[in-house]
Amino acid sequence: MIIACGLYLLAEEEKRKKRKYWIRKVFRAREEEGEFHTLFGHLKDDRQKFFKYFRMSFSKFENLKQLLHTDIEKKNTRWRRSIRTEERLALTLRLVHKNVYSQII
Repeated sequence: MIIACGLYLLAEEEKRKKRKYWIRKVFRAREEEGEFHTLFGHLKDDRQKFFKYFRMSFSKFENLKQLLHTDIEKKNTRWRRSIRTEERLALTLRLVHKNVYSQII
């Protein structure tokens, strides 16, 4: 029993040592290549596409962002940047829309 516990602890320690990155390379480029950062600017310029994508007008999006800002804002740390309030809200709205739409079908 003691040997089994020792082997388990060694295996768990090895799992922890294998972690090489705090943020994976694919996520480091999120601010330059991510969907939000490449698409959101274009959607803001085209109000009809913005409405189609988020199911609300840009002005309502901005109002909602102002209302929720203090609740969903996260702070940057020394190690990584937080996801901005605007991006959090956009992602949430998009996921809600997808879930609602998939349940209708």
